[in-house]
Amino acid sequence: MKNSIANFLSAMFILALAGCTASESAGPVPGFVAPTAASIPESVTVIPTSVPEPLPAGYTDLLEKKVTSGEWTLESGLVTLLRMFAGEIQVSQAGLGPGVMATEGTGVLQLAEQYVQSGSVQATRDELARLINLLIPSEEALQEYSIPADQVTSLGRRTPGLAAPSNQDLLRCDKLWENGFPNRALPSFPCFQAGKREIDGNIHRVFYPLAWNGDETRVPYYAATLEAVEESIAVYKALGTVKRIYIVFSTLDYRGFDATTYYGWYYRPSEACPILIHLVATTRNDPIAFK
Repeated sequence: MKNSIANFLSAMFILALAGCTASESAGPVPGFVAPTAASIPESVTVIPTSVPEPLPAGYTDLLEKKVTSGEWTLESGLVTLLRMFAGEIQVSQAGLGPGVMATEGTGVLQLAEQYVQSGSVQATRDELARLINLLIPSEEALQEYSIPADQVTSLGRRTPGLAAPSNQDLLRCDKLWENGFPNRALPSFPCFQAGKREIDGNIHRVFYPLAWNGDETRVPYYAATLEAVEESIAVYKALGTVKRIYIVFSTLDYRGFDATTYYGWYYRPSEACPILIHLVATTRNDPIAFK
């Protein structure tokens, strides 16, 4: 700031100095044409325009801005965003304003999991735990509702002798995303094919909806995801230990929520690290760009 002021004053001093050293002759300067009233343009009124405030970088940035402004508390903001992620409220009901630049939910889920661990309001901790379990079913629960991928052909047609899920079961699968995945004490039914890759002694799984089997526009995304697991682990293991991961494709109707993936980090050491892929991720990019 001091340098800017100094530069400004220097410039003004130079202009003033030039004015003081002008010729003292009363006559006109050779080549100078005196302006007439007709040649002097009317002054133009400049109307200042406001520059719109840039969009928040992502949902974490949006949460911080709204908490800082007092529009949200941390508790109300986390619950609102997770309810939107889960499709319990529409985007238009969430009060997001113009939106965000990057529609990705990992950071907010990290904050929600932290709040479940150490937050001060028990009711909020309970609600966030419910929403997290709804959004990110455990690997154990998913396996209860899955069949091995090697029992399904590359085009999604099951091998002879393996019963296809009924329409009733497919509807029940959708309800799992809305109501949560029951524990193993309750009867299960097939909702996913479970593919896996074993790398350096760890088994990494991909859960792909059986409802999409036979849809050749979506099957390539399953193969691309398995390839991405192999390729990314090959890169990241050079930086340190890579924990087990599991990836699940969600069929839940997110009511306009634009995020494509979350969530790459977890607090539960006994669990593999979950990553959830929204349906919109398979509609925005071809399989190569998706991967």
